[in-house]
Amino acid sequence: MSIIQALALGAFGGVFTTIGVVHWIHNRQPEADPNVGLANQIGDLRTAIEERTKVQTNLTATDLLTVACGADYMASNGAMLCREMFCRLQTNGSGAAQSECEEISNVSNSLAAFDACTKHTNYDACIQYIKTRK
Repeated sequence: MSIIQALALGAFGGVFTTIGVVHWIHNRQPEADPNVGLANQIGDLRTAIEERTKVQTNLTATDLLTVACGADYMASNGAMLCREMFCRLQTNGSGAAQSECEEISNVSNSLAAFDACTKHTNYDACIQYIKTRK
C-alpha cells in the first residue's frame, strides 16, 4: 500500500467518522440525557414550593382578622372567634401549636354550651348532658 492510498483511506475514515458522530449528536433525544429529567423535576419542585409559599402567605395574612377582631363584632359576639382565628393564623405561620388553638376552641364551645344551659329550664340535666358529651 502506498502513502497516497494510506492518506486517502485515513481521510475517508476521518470524514465518515466525523459525519457519523455529528449525525448521532443531532439525532439524540433530549430525554436520553439524565440531566434533562433532573432539571424537569427541579422545576416542578420549585413550582410546588412557590405555590405552597403563596398559600401559606395567604393563610397568615392579618387582613383576615379585620372583621372578627373588629370592635363592633367583638362587642356583640365576644373575643373568642378573634382569639381562635389569630391562633390559627399563627399555627399556619409556624408560630403557635395546634393544641393551643384546640384549647381556645374548647373554651369557646364550653362557653356556648354554658350559655345554652342557662336558658334551659332543667339546668342540672343540661350540664350533665354536656359533661357526658364532652
